[in-house]
Amino acid sequence: HPEGGELRIEGHQEGNRVRIRVSNTGRRLENRELLGKGLPNLEARLRLAFEAEATFTLTETQGWTVAELSLPILQEAL
Repeated sequence: HPEGGELRIEGHQEGNRVRIRVSNTGRRLENRELLGKGLPNLEARLRLAFEAEATFTLTETQGWTVAELSLPILQEAL
């Protein structure tokens, strides 16, 4: 964003899941279909890797654009 802005990156474990949240005060979401191929590719890869166990949301709230990813913790990773 030319005028600058704020970026927040958060991550924490919730039981057997990890939640990652990236928030910024940059450009508003106008039309998700016009944003390119990145988001559809991310969602497709999550489905391939985790089936229905992973979630991804992209929202706007109080001037912030928030991307949130929730993934299961794989036993192999422990």
